[in-house]
Amino acid sequence: TMLLVTLMICFLCQTMPQLTEATRLDESNTQLTILTENMFVNHTSLTDLRLDRNQITEIEPGAFSGLDSLQHLSLHNNKLTILKNGIFNNLTSLIKLYLHQNEIIEIE
Repeated sequence: TMLLVTLMICFLCQTMPQLTEATRLDESNTQLTILTENMFVNHTSLTDLRLDRNQITEIEPGAFSGLDSLQHLSLHNNKLTILKNGIFNNLTSLIKLYLHQNEIIEIE
């Protein structure tokens, strides 16, 4: 069931029409497990993205592509253990990154 929910959410994120005016997206408590490449590519106006209290174990390279305006990214209370090199490279406007309450043991 969790895999089905995750697949549905990933599909919805990729197929939603471009949200030109939406600046905040809260996907907390939605059972996300993996942030896939280009997952938020249609959400170009986001300044605040909240992915708290999920089961996220992996962030694929390019997951945050297209989020040039993002200023606040909250990933607290997930299951992240490794932060891969370059996963936050596209976030040129990022001011605050919340990673507390994860299980991070390695930063590449």
